[in-house]
Amino acid sequence: MVIGCAIDGSSAKKMIGEIDWGLRACGRSGETAIDLNEATNIDGLYELEISRPQWYLRFRLKEPNIIRRLAQLIRGESGDELRLGAFEEQPVDVLRDNEFSDRYFFVLLRKTGAVRLTLSGSDSIQDVLSALDAVITDMEQ
Repeated sequence: MVIGCAIDGSSAKKMIGEIDWGLRACGRSGETAIDLNEATNIDGLYELEISRPQWYLRFRLKEPNIIRRLAQLIRGESGDELRLGAFEEQPVDVLRDNEFSDRYFFVLLRKTGAVRLTLSGSDSIQDVLSALDAVITDMEQ
């Protein structure tokens, strides 16, 4: 089941320093929640939150339309990797696994190492795709 989210201008919240954040778009499906947050006091600043039972990730987006490209990658419609944005100035990428067709990695690269969050299994992937589609629909409204 996919659940949309009501969005209004009163949803602003402080998250980092003096930046006010508001919910721009969201999607829920199964055990996955994805929120696109937009700075209300700085033009063009967005963050994406992905919440799964096994992990949570929030990072700055390169630009909001990268969400469409993420959905295309997971559907197998384009490429094997995509730079989504950054977490504390370090790149956040998503990579298609070259061993299993139903496994993807969200990778946070650091100068001294990396963190890899795994998305695997057809049900989990379908939940993420459905939630991303709901975010994309919200963005278009």
